[in-house]
Parts: sequence; C-alpha cells; structure tokens
Amino acid sequence: MKRLLTAILLGLTPAQAYEMNVVSSDATARFLPLSIDKAAVIDLPRDAAEVLVANPAIARHVQRTPRRVYIIGGSQGATNIHFFDAQGRKILALNVVVTINPQPEVEEAPAKVVTVVRGVGGHPHSYNCDRTTCIATEVGEAANTSHSVITVK
Repeated sequence: MKRLLTAILLGLTPAQAYEMNVVSSDATARFLPLSIDKAAVIDLPRDAAEVLVANPAIARHVQRTPRRVYIIGGSQGATNIHFFDAQGRKILALNVVVTINPQPEVEEAPAKVVTVVRGVGGHPHSYNCDRTTCIATEVGEAANTSHSVITVK
C-alpha cells in the first residue's frame, strides 16, 4: 500500500508502481543437455545461497559446496534451474533438457575403412581400422605384404 501511495504522489499509475523486475529467466539461461540418470558438475563463480529448480522430477541438484553443484537428469522433459547469491543476485540460470540417452554408449568405435595408395598410380590398399589397429581388407597383394596389419600408436 505504501508503494501505491508513493506512486500516486509521484504522478505514476498503479501499474507503474508495481512494475515487474525479472531477475532470472530462460531468456538469459544457458542450455544444459542431460540424459536420464546422468550428471553434470557445475562450478559457480561465487557462493550460491539459494537454488530454484522449477521441476525437480525432471532434474535435481546436489549442492556439494557453496560453489560446486551436481545436476542430475531424473525424467524426460525440460526445466530450469536458477542460482542466487546471499544478496539475491543471479549467479547462473540453466535451461535443462533431459532426454532418454540421446547418444548410446558404445564400448568400441565402429570400424572405419582407410584406403592407402602408395606412389603415383599405385595400387590402392584398403584397411579396416578400429581405435588401435588397421587390418587389410583385401586379399592378394595387400594381405601378403608386411603392411597387412598396422598398429596405431
């Protein structure tokens, strides 16, 4: 009420007296993609005194120290998380999107075919390569040479 009376005395409308001050929103948030049951570790530039998680079912936080926070994907969806210091100033805003493991974990990278041509007009040699070894995929000349297996270091 005091704010409204002060506004009227200053010649302001009631709407101007209660003007909204947006401190933190998605407009200023940083994007953080997560998978269900996966975590991200966030180091904040200053101590967080208050944390707001819009939907804790989608993502939750564990404040390990005043500056280190773990964000954990809970269920598929989107939410936002806002961090504030002791004076109520925004430290960080996150727009968190949790999906069902968008990139499946693979123990070994799929094989890649590498073709090597020695010299101008030389015969091409194809090798099937993983992370550390390339094996000749051709029979004949490439398979019968000392270069049929190449170890990558």
